[in-house]
Amino acid sequence: MLQKISNKSVRGPNFTVTVPDVHKVEYAEGGKVATVEIEGGVTEPGQVDWLVYAQTFQGWLPPHESEEINSEKRGQILQNVSQALSILQMPHKIVER
Repeated sequence: MLQKISNKSVRGPNFTVTVPDVHKVEYAEGGKVATVEIEGGVTEPGQVDWLVYAQTFQGWLPPHESEEINSEKRGQILQNVSQALSILQMPHKIVER
């Protein structure tokens, strides 16, 4: 179950998703952090739809960069990010390429 902990953060059972600014999402799990770039676009007056650029998710940040993330785990992380953005009321689309 996901819980909104602030206007920028959502906590899951073993992870936290934070949107520190309008350019990225941070995913933290077990002391490791990964980032994904985002971009907002106005589709209607007062309505911002976010693009989540999945290809910018390269893996864990230092000092854990040598730990590999397989495709199943990558998909799970992107799904967790998507669910968290929904809870934060940030309409979005994950863009693979």
